[in-house]
Amino acid sequence: MSSTDWKTLIVTVDDGVATIAMNRPDRHNTANNAMIEELHHCVGALADRDDLHVVRLTGTGRTFCPGGDIQAVADGDTFVQVDGKASPIYSVAAQLHDMPQLTIATINGGCAGAGLGFACACDIRVAKASAKFTTAFLALGVPGDMSLPWSLPRIIGAGPARFLSFVPDKFLADQALALGLVSAVYADDDYEESVHALIARLAATNPTAVRALKQNYLQAERMDMATFADYEANANLAIFDPSGFVGAGGAGANR
Repeated sequence: MSSTDWKTLIVTVDDGVATIAMNRPDRHNTANNAMIEELHHCVGALADRDDLHVVRLTGTGRTFCPGGDIQAVADGDTFVQVDGKASPIYSVAAQLHDMPQLTIATINGGCAGAGLGFACACDIRVAKASAKFTTAFLALGVPGDMSLPWSLPRIIGAGPARFLSFVPDKFLADQALALGLVSAVYADDDYEESVHALIARLAATNPTAVRALKQNYLQAERMDMATFADYEANANLAIFDPSGFVGAGGAGANR
């Protein structure tokens, strides 16, 4: 899967890490149906790969994804239907959320609307200090897409999520950090170096344990605590040997 396979994305794979860079430089990385469809197919293909440990989502240039391409909508690029229902391509956020690999959104610039939905679907979010955010949808007179009302309250809480949605002002990376929307903010001059160091750290972790932990979080969202405790204990049977656990760094504590 090389970057030449895509018209609106640049996709690279290196040593267990896949990078998806949204790439519509003439439209500031805004999302049209062509990009959403490519993200749908790309994320689906990457999710099926056992050799991938981390998937990074970012944007090219100075923007992440500042939302939908309003001009494209005005030109007739409206929602795609299949048999009278919305096309499966609009499940990108759910695909990012559910894929077995650890996902990280590295937010290098403007992040709004659908782009914020993509970012909130990832496991981890970090931002460049100069990045700006907004939910955007209501300011455009639409209720939104990319599952933001599902993901945002789970990240920052129901009250703050509703406030950001119903009062769609722009806010800066340090405010996103204070809200808990992102977990780290990196100075512009050190951004790429800091992101690469974080991804290298994530990529160096035990892939079996990471996938199992990701599944634990996914299952926990669907279960009460008692049911999850039983699921977690049984899942551990496949990981822990009676003689002790051997992790990435060697023998661990006996159980």
